[in-house]
Amino acid sequence: MKKVLEFVYYLFDGGAETLVKQYCLMLDKTEFTPIVLTLYPKNDSAVYKELVEVGIKIYHVYPKRSFLYRIINKCIGRFYFQLRIRQIIRKESIDVIHCHTAVLRYIKYAHRYLNNINLLYTCHSTPNRYFSGHVKKEYEAASYLLHHNDMQMIALHDDMKNELNKLFSINNTIVIRNGIDLSRYHDDGKARNKVRKELGITEKAFVVGHVGRFFEPKNHEFLIKVFVEIKKKREDAFLLMIGDGNLKSNIESKLHENGLSDSYMILSNRNDVPELLTAMDTFIFPSKVEGFGIALIEAQAAGLKCVTSTEVPDAACLTSLVEKKSLEDSPIEWCEAALKQRPTNWNKDALNLYDMQREIRKLEDLYRKSGVCNQDGI
Repeated sequence: MKKVLEFVYYLFDGGAETLVKQYCLMLDKTEFTPIVLTLYPKNDSAVYKELVEVGIKIYHVYPKRSFLYRIINKCIGRFYFQLRIRQIIRKESIDVIHCHTAVLRYIKYAHRYLNNINLLYTCHSTPNRYFSGHVKKEYEAASYLLHHNDMQMIALHDDMKNELNKLFSINNTIVIRNGIDLSRYHDDGKARNKVRKELGITEKAFVVGHVGRFFEPKNHEFLIKVFVEIKKKREDAFLLMIGDGNLKSNIESKLHENGLSDSYMILSNRNDVPELLTAMDTFIFPSKVEGFGIALIEAQAAGLKCVTSTEVPDAACLTSLVEKKSLEDSPIEWCEAALKQRPTNWNKDALNLYDMQREIRKLEDLYRKSGVCNQDGI
């Protein structure tokens, strides 16, 4: 039985964190035991709750996120993390460490403890943007781990693979797509009415949907501008947003400022996104930056008309349900696209490329490999 440590900075209900959850739930439990490590706890997220419910063990480097522990992390984090990861590796007899989000600088601190551990990293954002600027330390850590600990790079699509190979002067990045469980997504009128009734949304309402964490790259402010234009043309328009994050209260304030207090709903910490998508009529995804955009795949699986920014990779635009718009286009132009009827023949079979059942088998093949690091062991 191989012990796999999935290391992610924080268990938000975001794309990277949901993918970690999917891995933990869908790995073959006769061969793999998944364990999760986070820097800080996030015990109120749907991802965290679902993992706990099914018995996945979760460790945290620090017991809580506070000013004190952030100072400790900044001042002596290097030494504390080495001690903590060493304890976990020893206690659990870890065979595989799979890193996600901005955690590579911490793994580098503990590089000498990774003897015979299979080390992997999945990139969840645009590589050239992610490994630069304020996260340059992540680039330096990635370079070190690639060349000293034989870390395996994983991309979410082919363009990302090519970008990573070029950025780090390697040629072995592997693509494992951010898949979904297609069996959970339905283009079903009965499900739609049931969910709307539960949420208190009328059957006749024109529901504009969005799924994403409330932080600046998701561009909720532009989403509101588009919704304002939709509301001018459809009095019955209703905005349904699924997500959580630091900017949620700011976005609610802007909705109130625009007189939309009775025309929106925000649902946070939900694990029933496939069902909630059935309540929507159109899906707007105006991201400023996206490494992939799994929410767009989910919206297509639910059969929704989708309007997305040109910043979303083409790899996520699988069907004719998707119309791309520039963020330089006006909210009125986005509104017109969102109000178009969806195509009748939209090639649903294209979504099979992102069937998680297939992608998880590819991941298991990587996990079966043995670590080949030349550093001194624990």
